[in-house]
Amino acid sequence: MRSLSRGLALIREINAVGPSNVVQLAKRTGLNRTTCYRLLYTLQEDGYVKFDETNALFGLTPQVRSLSEGVSSRDLSSPSYSAC
Repeated sequence: MRSLSRGLALIREINAVGPSNVVQLAKRTGLNRTTCYRLLYTLQEDGYVKFDETNALFGLTPQVRSLSEGVSSRDLSSPSYSAC
């Protein structure tokens, strides 16, 4: 799923550098600006991204942490998990 990969790329980028505008995100991820807007609005609707209208910046919400809930370091080191 290309859309999922692109959305995760945006989450990774915002996580790495902090709140950013669409032009910055498009440049750093190599995505088209319109594609970034669409993905960011979807992530916003799902509660993973917030938009600061004053500064026109997109940032992550605490809900992003829910993506890793239930995963332990033991799970990550398991041979069966790494085969996925």
